[in-house]
Amino acid sequence: MRGFPNGGFLRAEFTGWVGGAHRARRNMLESLVLFVALVAGRAALAAIYIVGAPYLRAAAWIVASSASCWIFLQLI
Repeated sequence: MRGFPNGGFLRAEFTGWVGGAHRARRNMLESLVLFVALVAGRAALAAIYIVGAPYLRAAAWIVASSASCWIFLQLI
């Protein structure tokens, strides 16, 4: 027996407010990755700053700042 072309599951296209809520949820999940990168970078930066490792601190700052810029560019 052959499966469905979309991976074996029937997927209904949502319309109206249900479709809007579904698209908003998918958009939130996509942007959550950026937010997690920002929070993890900032937490790592704080921990490394307390430890006092200047080279690791610079790398963590670059990651955290890049995540901040990436989120800002998604907003504009």
